[in-house]
Amino acid sequence: MNILLLLLVAGCNFVQGALLDVSYCPAGYFCLGRGITPIPCPPGTWSNAGAFQCTPCQPGYYTTTGGSAYCTMCQQGHYCSSADLPPTACPLGEYNEKLAQTKCVPCANGTYTPSQASVKCTLCPAGSSCAEAADLPEKCSPGNFSTVGQVSCTPCRPGYYTTKNGSARCDACPVGHYCENGDEAPQPCAPGTANAIPNQTTCVPCANGTYSAWSGAVECDTCPIGSYCDKSAEPPKPCKAGFYCLEGQTGGKPCPSGYQTTLTGQSYCRICAPGI
Repeated sequence: MNILLLLLVAGCNFVQGALLDVSYCPAGYFCLGRGITPIPCPPGTWSNAGAFQCTPCQPGYYTTTGGSAYCTMCQQGHYCSSADLPPTACPLGEYNEKLAQTKCVPCANGTYTPSQASVKCTLCPAGSSCAEAADLPEKCSPGNFSTVGQVSCTPCRPGYYTTKNGSARCDACPVGHYCENGDEAPQPCAPGTANAIPNQTTCVPCANGTYSAWSGAVECDTCPIGSYCDKSAEPPKPCKAGFYCLEGQTGGKPCPSGYQTTLTGQSYCRICAPGI
């Protein structure tokens, strides 16, 4: 009885020692017992030498071949949703800056990825819009602008303009001009009008007795003494003979009875000589 028990104990130790003997069961395989051919670990699993069974790769790791002794860490810009498949590149509009990830991270508003497998999202540049993180930035059209990191472009305010694509700002309409549309270049004020203030959408007509005879006037000039300005878009005209013109007049005034002027461009009338 004691001899039989001793043999059984010795036999158990022999079997246990055989299973723990790594010399016949290499890493990447599992072995059911001595004398049985080692079986390769399937894709998505791994093992150390002398293993009874294979171990699944932990999340974010993978192995695509059988007989693996280790799992590989999923690299940046990729995700590993299944341990038996190779890493998948993050699609446009998503990124991964960390290793061993099972999914990619969507880009925030106003950012984008220029290519697949991105490790970070890029801020949308000034002068462009990024409505979709999966699309490349689109330049703002004339009459619109944007600062860095914008989802959409902003129209120019009244009195401001930009005539080019991809503007980061709108320019103020200069004095002597008007900007009716934000996508058009400033237009000079027409004769008879003026603008002394920037950022205007229209020009101001000259008041009676003033004029601007050229385009792009900042202000209207007062009609000078000895002249009259019946049309604000034309130069002053000399006062006619028999009339006198003070400053800022739209027409000459006739000399009163007993006074006269025989010359043009006069600002007063002379007393008539006796007998006239």
